[in-house]
Amino acid sequence: FTVSAATTFSSITVLSPNGGENWVFGNTYAITWKSSPVQTEHVYLQFSDGGMSKLTQVYAASGYFGFTPQKDMQCPGISRTLTAGQYKVAIYGESETVKDFSDNYFSIVAPSSSVGGGGGGGTGSY
Repeated sequence: FTVSAATTFSSITVLSPNGGENWVFGNTYAITWKSSPVQTEHVYLQFSDGGMSKLTQVYAASGYFGFTPQKDMQCPGISRTLTAGQYKVAIYGESETVKDFSDNYFSIVAPSSSVGGGGGGGTGSY
């Protein structure tokens, strides 16, 4: 009789951001995923028009990358800058045949400005 080794399939699943989140320029956010048994992952930011920028390469399948989007930062690997808009995250395994994307788009937005006083506008006497 024949003994066959069990077949192990590699997989990657993006956990966050997975769609609908609002990320603000200047804040740090966790890009997270689970993978098995992938040893090296490549983390990409996908623009809404399909353009891709490789953010980093992570070893030992950590499942985490901290990303701080900066307005107008130069995107690695392509001649584009980061602007407010809709994006997805893509995680590729070392062979780049195993991959996953955010299920839907998330937004990167400018910080909201607070409308504040600063004095003035009064009618008092001096």
